[in-house]
Amino acid sequence: MSASEFQSTAGGWHPSGAERIDRHNVYRPAWPLDDSRQPGLFLASSGQRLYALPGHLSGPRAYDYYILHFIIGGRGTLYAPQGSYQLTAGDAFVIRPYTMNRYVADLSEPWTYYWIGFGGREAASILERIGIPAQAVVFRYEPDASFLSLLHAIAAVSRLSNVSEFEQLGRLYTLFARLAADSDYQQTLPPDDDSRLLFYLEQHYQDENLTIAEIARALNLSRSQLYRKVRRLSGYSVQQYLLHYRLNIAAAHLRNTSANVAEIALKCGFRDPAYFSRAFRLRYKLSPSEYRTQTNSSAAGYTDLNGGDSQNT
Repeated sequence: MSASEFQSTAGGWHPSGAERIDRHNVYRPAWPLDDSRQPGLFLASSGQRLYALPGHLSGPRAYDYYILHFIIGGRGTLYAPQGSYQLTAGDAFVIRPYTMNRYVADLSEPWTYYWIGFGGREAASILERIGIPAQAVVFRYEPDASFLSLLHAIAAVSRLSNVSEFEQLGRLYTLFARLAADSDYQQTLPPDDDSRLLFYLEQHYQDENLTIAEIARALNLSRSQLYRKVRRLSGYSVQQYLLHYRLNIAAAHLRNTSANVAEIALKCGFRDPAYFSRAFRLRYKLSPSEYRTQTNSSAAGYTDLNGGDSQNT
């Protein structure tokens, strides 16, 4: 069965020009990342995007767990800290915790894909062991019928009330076993342009004294060149991108640590906690303390670090 045939079988016919998202959130205990009670592995979220609108944009956003995306049809572009990638069926990409990513469907052939989010103490080492090293962003996989059936089974897991936590993990480990078995097929793909400048920004976001002049000098760019590149790759000005990134990371710290607001502000590059609180409220419509209380009271789904549309995966 081809990817396009499977898409039709799994998702059903959908009117041309309309977008469909099958989103299946799975319960995830709200344990801080440094909590010893956190399990070795858990399924955080899963789902599929069918018939994306041309040019549909996801992000920029950050998550507090890993997400694998498997493209089964169409085309799209991923903008990651390491670079940008033109992707099509048979490509997959990994989003790692606390990294800003943005991806957009092609205008003429918008993509369809599955995503599987997972976390836990062993998540990073599992990726290494199945052949997806820490520096990898995009890799190839074999999109045959059995693999697509496995992705669909995981994507559908939470709408089946009789699927236990152990069966969820069983399907997740089956996916990892398949990826490990296909490791000879997998290959890490290089970025296709110079968007590594975003990687520089994200490596220095904690520096409260970081200036545009300093960034331009480090990257051997003029200020106007820097502005145009960041705008093209992220959709933001340099100042907006840094603020957006810092606030996303701050939200993740509020959600997953017990550090106080002032400590988090400093850790994320805000020298003035009062300014941080104002900027945070402007973006999330909540104070940092209110955000922490609200997100910690939720027992289901994933952590939306962006204060926006939770259907944006």
